[in-house]
Order: sequence, then structure tokens, then C-alpha cells
Amino acid sequence: MSQLKEEIPTQKAEPERKLIAAAPEPHPHHISAGKVILVVLLLAAVVAAVAVAGYLPRKAREAAANAAATSEKNTLPLVTTAKVRRAAADTTVSLPGDLQPLLESSIYARAAGYVRKRYVDIGDRVRAGQLMAEIDAPELDQQVAQARAAVSQSEQQLSQARAALLQAESQRDLAKLTAQRYNNLVGKGAVARQDADTQQSNYVTSDALVTAQQANV
Repeated sequence: MSQLKEEIPTQKAEPERKLIAAAPEPHPHHISAGKVILVVLLLAAVVAAVAVAGYLPRKAREAAANAAATSEKNTLPLVTTAKVRRAAADTTVSLPGDLQPLLESSIYARAAGYVRKRYVDIGDRVRAGQLMAEIDAPELDQQVAQARAAVSQSEQQLSQARAALLQAESQRDLAKLTAQRYNNLVGKGAVARQDADTQQSNYVTSDALVTAQQANV
């Protein structure tokens, strides 16, 4: 009997160990429901914090704006006042203004250039013939220099023309005397008429040259 009692517990214990050994092991990547709930709560808390952080400043601004509007509505306006007093018999009032002449004349320079000196200003009284400004005219000065050079060249040409006129007059006078002598010699039969005609032609040519030189002068 005692042997049977000892064997029976032994036989019953073996199947229990087999059942325990055959139980599946938990998966290492399995997420528990508690962790999921915790993550959801954290996300909800973050969203609530962001919403509160954006709402509170806006609410404060709205409250400040409403308070300012209420204060401006209920506050009386500020105005500047002064006590009434009797004014003096003579009162001077200064007002801005300008003066315009009855007659206006535009003054233009006789030559274009740059103002070097100015002797009068706007509003000064001037008289006829008064010097009011000095103008530097480089272009006009250059033209004057060119004109002076042209005058000098013309004077030289005039001197040359006068010298040529004197020479032509001398040649004309000599040709005239020669022609007269040949005419006298022709009458005496000393020279031929052809020679006298040649000298007369030289005289006429010299006289025409004198006329041309006079025109050049």
C-alpha cells in the first residue's frame, strides 16, 4: 500500500512538468497595453500644453485691448484751454508773404560762359550801365584769339599786296617811258614800228597789273 501511494504522486507530477515546459515563451517585441495608454496620454498632454500656450497669450492680448477700449470710452478727452483776457489795443500779426515786382526784365549775357564774379544779388538796386557780373567765356576767348590771328595774317597779306602794287606801278611807269621813247624813235626812223608796238603793249599790260594789285589791296 505504501508503495502504491508513493508511485501515484510520482506519476501525477510528471504530466504537470510537461505542461509547464510546453507553454509558449513571450515575444521579445511585444508592446503591452499599458505602454500604449501611457504614450497616448503623453501625446494628449503635449497637445493640451501647446493649445494652452497659444491660447493664453491671445486671451491676454484680447483682454488688454478690451481694457484699453473701455478706458478710452470712459475717459474724458483732454483739451488745451486758456483763460480769457483783454487784448492790447495794437496787435501785431506776422504772416508769411512774398514780394513780386510790377515790371520784370530778363537779363541775358552777351556771351555764353561761366560766372567768375558777381557784384549784385537778388533785390539790390542797380543803375543803367552798372557792372553786375564778370563772365569767363573760354569758347569766346578762343574765337577772339583765332580772329586776332586771322587779322595778323590779313595785315601781312596787305603788306605784301601793297609791296606788289608799288612794284607794279614802278614797272608800269618804266613801260610808259619806254613806249614814249620808242614812239619818238619811230618818228625819226631809228627803230621799227614793231618794236614800238611791243613796248606799247608792255605798257598796257603793266597798267592792267597795277589795276589788279589795287584790287588785291
